Amino acid sequence: MDGKMMKKDKFKKNKPHQKFPTKKQSFFRPSILRWIHRILVTIAIIIGLLMGYTPDKIYNLFFKIIENRTYVVVNCEEWITLRSEPNENSADLAHIPLGNSVEFIEVSANGFLKVKYKGKRGYVLSRFLAKN
Repeated sequence: MDGKMMKKDKFKKNKPHQKFPTKKQSFFRPSILRWIHRILVTIAIIIGLLMGYTPDKIYNLFFKIIENRTYVVVNCEEWITLRSEPNENSADLAHIPLGNSVEFIEVSANGFLKVKYKGKRGYVLSRFLAKN
C-alpha cells in the first residue's frame, strides 16, 4: 500500500489541480482546437470525395467560405482584362481599371480566378489581384 500511496502522491505533486475555466479563458487549448479543425476538414473532404466532387471543387467550396471574397486590381499600369475563358487568348469581356474591386467566385486553371465585375462573370490572372 505504501508503494501505491507514493505513486499517487508523486502524481499529485507533478500535476497541480487545474482550475475550472473562467469566462475569459477557453476550456480548450488552441492546439486541441487546431486538431479538431483538422479532423473536421478531413471528414468534409472525405464526404466530398464520396459524393463525387473533384478535389478542385472541394477546394473552391472551402475557399469561398474561408477567404475574403473582394479583391482589388493591382500590379498593372492602367487596367486588366476580364476574359471569357481561363486563358490569355480568349475573348475580352471588359477592362477593369487599376484600383477597382472584383468579387471572387472560384479558383480556375492556369493561374486565373473566376470573378464578377459589374455583373459580368469572367476570368482574370490572379497575379493582378490582391485581397481588399
